[in-house]
Amino acid sequence: MKKLCKQFFICTIICTIWAFPLNVYASNQDTEPSTVVEYDLSSNESADYTLTNKKGEIYYLSIEPLDTTRRINNGTHQITVTKKDRWKAGFIASISSNKFISISSPYASAIKGTTRSVKLQKISSTHSKLSFLYSYLSISSTEGFNAKIANGSINCSFIN
Repeated sequence: MKKLCKQFFICTIICTIWAFPLNVYASNQDTEPSTVVEYDLSSNESADYTLTNKKGEIYYLSIEPLDTTRRINNGTHQITVTKKDRWKAGFIASISSNKFISISSPYASAIKGTTRSVKLQKISSTHSKLSFLYSYLSISSTEGFNAKIANGSINCSFIN
């Protein structure tokens, strides 16, 4: 009887350890890259996504609620985009009633190369845009992304 209980206990632990990381991965990260991401504001959880731009380049998007005690569709979120081995950029968005109340703390930092002229714009109450100039190996390009609120979600896409 003791041997059977011990085997059951070991099997339960192994199954729990094996199953937990799969659930976290499946719920918080898209495995297929897309050009637009929708983050449900009512989820109030951090989420990571893989995106592609029109050229097929891969980027990583992270949306993290900074204030999890607020009502659904309200709160402050950190929106961060990373182009692997190139740059990382983001800003903080305060949202209420499915509108950007304020946007702040824009940044762009280079992993390789340089960034400059970081510009954060509130185009409308539901549309914000972060752009900057990125230079690497004597080639410069304007980089950045749009964040739009529609139907209780933040939709993010690239500007180029």
